[in-house]
Amino acid sequence: MRGEQPLYILQISDLHIAHDTDIDTLKKKLNSLVTMLKQHISEDSSIACCILGDIVEQGNASCYQWAKELITEFLEKLQSYSKNGQLKLFIVPGNHDLCNNKNGEKTLDHFNEFLVSLHSSYSLYSDQHMIQECDFCGYHFISLSSIKAQNHKYGELAYDQLIKCHTPPNTVMFVHHSLISSDNDDDAVIRNGYALQKFLEDHSIIALLHGHTHGYKRYTVGRDCQVIGVGPMFKSVPDISNQCNLINISGSKVSKITTFTYQADREIWDSTQTYLHEENNNYYGKSLYTLYEKILKDAESDSLLPNLRFQVKQTFEEFEQEILSSFSSCLNDARDWQSFSHPKSLDYTHGELMCTNNTQWHEFAIKKLQENPTNKRTIIPLITKEASFQSGDNKLVSFDVVQFGFMNDLKEDLYITVYMRALEVRHFLPINLCETYLMAKKLKEGIPAIKKVTVCFFVFRAEQKSNYGCYRKAEIDLLSESKLCRILSKRCFPKITALLQEKMKMADTVVDEKWLQNLKSAVFEFYEENNRDFVLEKIEQSLELLTNLKKARFHCSDYSRTQSEETQFLVALEELIKLFPKGIFNE
Repeated sequence: MRGEQPLYILQISDLHIAHDTDIDTLKKKLNSLVTMLKQHISEDSSIACCILGDIVEQGNASCYQWAKELITEFLEKLQSYSKNGQLKLFIVPGNHDLCNNKNGEKTLDHFNEFLVSLHSSYSLYSDQHMIQECDFCGYHFISLSSIKAQNHKYGELAYDQLIKCHTPPNTVMFVHHSLISSDNDDDAVIRNGYALQKFLEDHSIIALLHGHTHGYKRYTVGRDCQVIGVGPMFKSVPDISNQCNLINISGSKVSKITTFTYQADREIWDSTQTYLHEENNNYYGKSLYTLYEKILKDAESDSLLPNLRFQVKQTFEEFEQEILSSFSSCLNDARDWQSFSHPKSLDYTHGELMCTNNTQWHEFAIKKLQENPTNKRTIIPLITKEASFQSGDNKLVSFDVVQFGFMNDLKEDLYITVYMRALEVRHFLPINLCETYLMAKKLKEGIPAIKKVTVCFFVFRAEQKSNYGCYRKAEIDLLSESKLCRILSKRCFPKITALLQEKMKMADTVVDEKWLQNLKSAVFEFYEENNRDFVLEKIEQSLELLTNLKKARFHCSDYSRTQSEETQFLVALEELIKLFPKGIFNE
């Protein structure tokens, strides 16, 4: 499956428009920037343009009219190019945006008027409302004001307001001031920047973008939060080129940063790739559902996640509550997969593969964990070496090994580690997570001392699909030829249509021609409508395409590389469904 289109963030800061600014020269710079951006952004891309403060120089309120003119024309040119994508502007105030009001007090009143003049929907900044939140193109944005009235010397944040923000795993934040000083003369950083850095780490924020710095800056907070600074867009600073950043957000990470610097002698922008994310599919956290969301978003973006590893630590009560609140719809499927004998809709279950002829897995595991004082762990393979050697990668279980253990004699902290050769993230991962809960619950029944659970998955390759049957057979897979004959003999065509529609949603996991061959035989014997020859012809075509899909899957289990064969088969199957008469017939 092809990855989603990435989101681009254009990071601009420190315009410092003054009375003596040559507006025509700035327009030429922006026109040249649009020309350069076209080489890096496709027409169907979505762009979040953030301007991170210091719009005017030294609180000169009269210059906002020129800023509005510049920004409006620039956005119009961007929008005219990115006509198939979306464009949104984000603006936060800087210390130079504090202007004297009629009482001679430095406030953001004129800055707020400037915001509203750009778009009436913008919320106003004040000491009581220093944070704005917005969703755009599947991401959550938090715009922070680091400016309090009367203070232009350093940055301040309203942490009491920040902790109330919604912070899903797809969050990006904007602010003017930097968290750390960039040189010996910089004393205008955010006060108590440590609290903000801890917030970034605790909430797995994708990135914090800021201005108020001399040149491009970047460092990492926590596991993968990128703190990115940008130099001035227009202000003249010795030895620093005017610049901006183009940031590529893919899934739950910053995947690339391109820095554009203006070369005044040539009147053009040069581009330099200043950051490229290294492949690292490791996920850690304290919330099962938050990790699931992050993994799914990255799978949607990147198509394939090789060497996926994720780990979550919770109390048993937290683990249980999150399963019941976020994944309860998958529990019945998980119970089927953990059953000791497989239902008709499955060829096998993990539960039966974990057992031997004489012993159920949990009885064995509890006994080993209680009686083995030195190792305190046990391992249960679901696959043998012989099965692996003889399979040819055909119908080999993906859930390969599960290991249980404790790190000390108290047996309070249970570790569950699962090794998988492949994983579908959107539909099957929630089932697998529910399976680990059912396993932990069985072990706790035998070892009541268990209070905490650490779940860790190692997956050789993970990907996601919009529709996925999770290896469960459709009803038509279970029907014999004689049953299909009876349905057709009674002209119960809505039933046939319903069977085929269900199979369309599940055709990707059980790729077998038997059901379609049975339908062909039944149609040949009992279908007597005028379009009989067309139906048989379409079934024959569908059979050929299904065989092609089966061959493609045998040679390559990467869904993105067999998408063409699957699509061709599903199109043919949809055309077949339309050939059966509509109406209500008694079965």
